[in-house]
Amino acid sequence: MMVDLVKARLGWVDLYARCGEAGFVCRRCGISRPTLRKWWRRYQTTGAAGLTDKSRRPKHPAAQKIFAEQETLILSFVEVSTKSDVRCLLKPNQGCGGGGVAG
Repeated sequence: MMVDLVKARLGWVDLYARCGEAGFVCRRCGISRPTLRKWWRRYQTTGAAGLTDKSRRPKHPAAQKIFAEQETLILSFVEVSTKSDVRCLLKPNQGCGGGGVAG
């Protein structure tokens, strides 16, 4: 399957190298111009080896989005059983009996 894709891409860039008309190649092969440009650039820089798929995995892990204080609050919500208890967690100084979960 991967070999078939590489062969197809090699056919696209070969046809483009021979005729030099991107519109013709795209119509004939059923691909878009950005697709042809992508594979043409990769073929020019790395040859046939560049026609294989590259990993889409991020190069760097995503930055931490939830910090310790937020995690504690979220875990507190999980332990809460009623809506009034949630209000006490969100607004501890609103007469909820000591500033924590009413119990």
